[in-house]
Amino acid sequence: MAKTNLDGRIKLTRQLETKIVAILRRWNSKVTWDLVIERIKHELDFDVTKPTLRKFDKITREFENAKGRYKGVHTLPRTVVKNITEAGIDYYNKYSALLVEKEVMQEMLDEQYALIEKMFKNAEEIPNLSIDRLLRERPEDMT
Repeated sequence: MAKTNLDGRIKLTRQLETKIVAILRRWNSKVTWDLVIERIKHELDFDVTKPTLRKFDKITREFENAKGRYKGVHTLPRTVVKNITEAGIDYYNKYSALLVEKEVMQEMLDEQYALIEKMFKNAEEIPNLSIDRLLRERPEDMT
């Protein structure tokens, strides 16, 4: 999951970024960068610093969203809360985490599709350039 740079530092990959955004989306309590770093260490077994996290726009945006949610937290009345087993809570937490992660991945996929579409539209405007040539098989892809 994590890649190591030539100098030995661990690189934050797209997969890790997705998981961190998912963690922030399901965050439902007070949020600080220190708490986020702690949760990343605990859940993903990955050491990261605040400056590194702040380099990623999606992570910074979700951090701000999590702070906003915390400021406007609404809780259910006690009469509504049902008795749920611990296994049910674990299952629900895992399910919620995967739904959020899926949503983040879908957003990234949509952004990639939009970029590809823009590239094709730009390529169509280039004289003497065939779209078929852009889509042909490459020798390194055949193995």
